[in-house]
Amino acid sequence: MLTSNALIKPSDLDAPSEIFSGAWLQETIKSVGLSNNIPNSVDLKIAAKDLVALASFLIILSLFDWFLTYQAVSTWGIRVEGNSLLKILMMEIGHQQALLYVKGLTIFNALILTVIAKNCKIAKQIISLVCLLYLFGGVLPWIYLLYYQ
Repeated sequence: MLTSNALIKPSDLDAPSEIFSGAWLQETIKSVGLSNNIPNSVDLKIAAKDLVALASFLIILSLFDWFLTYQAVSTWGIRVEGNSLLKILMMEIGHQQALLYVKGLTIFNALILTVIAKNCKIAKQIISLVCLLYLFGGVLPWIYLLYYQ
């Protein structure tokens, strides 16, 4: 491992496994003088567990929204969907395929955000915001309309 004060490039490392283990990133951060801000491995494991839980919650909310939207559209028709883009897609290819594509894309995006959030603090906040939007803009209104109206 190199220990100079110059920035370390991935090509300067002894083995490719050092890149994937985080050694390159940690050594680069230390060389810039930010070594006091590097969390220890326990903090990273806790943060990763929180992130996985948050992403799992988003995926579960997305699946609930898919199920509830499917029930509402099957019961009352496409006109009850509030998302104009989704409504247009439902009219073009049918509500089953449209919901499958859109919810699949949502789950894919949740997974991508989870990977990004490991290195970007704002991505975790974006996942939290999307969870709130799904909960209060999708799941709870559908539950109210389908089961309490």
